[in-house]
Amino acid sequence: MPRWYRIVLSYVLLTSGATAMFYEVVLIRELTLAFGATEIATGGTLAAFMAGLALGSRMLGALSDRTSNPVVLLILLELGISACALYLLPAVGLVQTLSSFSWKLFLSLALMLFPTFLMGGEIPIAAKILFEHGQTDGEDAPGMGECIGYAYSADTVGAIVGALMAGMVLIPLLGSLRTLLLGGLLEAVGAMTLFTMPESPGESSGPPVEEAV
Repeated sequence: MPRWYRIVLSYVLLTSGATAMFYEVVLIRELTLAFGATEIATGGTLAAFMAGLALGSRMLGALSDRTSNPVVLLILLELGISACALYLLPAVGLVQTLSSFSWKLFLSLALMLFPTFLMGGEIPIAAKILFEHGQTDGEDAPGMGECIGYAYSADTVGAIVGALMAGMVLIPLLGSLRTLLLGGLLEAVGAMTLFTMPESPGESSGPPVEEAV
C-alpha cells in the first residue's frame, strides 16, 4: 500500500477517536446543566454513545461488505459526523428548556445516537480499505485481523488524546461550541484527504506516493 494512503487513513482514525471524545465530553458537561445531576448526564450519554457505536459497526460494517466503493462511503460518514457539530449544542439548549424529565432523557439519548452511529461504521470500513489496498503489497499484504487491529489501535489513541484535550484544554480555553466545531473541522479535513485515495486498489490518484515496504 502506498505510504500516503496509510497516512490518510491513520489521520482519519485518529481524528475520529478524538472527535468522538470532544462530542461526548461536551455533551456530558452541557447535559449536567439540563438534568442537574452528573450521574444522569454521564449515564445517558454513555448509553447512547455505546449503543450508537454498536449499531453503526454492525449495520454500516455490513454495508461496507456490499459496496464496491468503501472510500466513498467513508467520505460520507466523515462529512456526516462533521455536520453534527452544527446542531449538537443548539439541540442541548433545547433540552435545557424542557420541564419534562422523560422528554429530556429521550432527546438527550437521541442527540448522540446519530453521530455515534456514523462513528461506529468508520473502523470496519477503514479496516476494509486497509485490507483491499494492502493486497497490492504481494507477500507482505496484511491480513484482515491485522487491519482491524490497526484501525482500533489508531482510533483508541485518538480517543485518549481527545478526552484529555477536551476536558483539560479545549473547553476551558475555547468553550463548548468551539470545541464541537473543532471536532467537526477535523472530520471535514479527513473527508477532504480521502479524496486523494482511489476508489479501488487498481486506480491511482492524489500526489506522488512512496510505496510501503
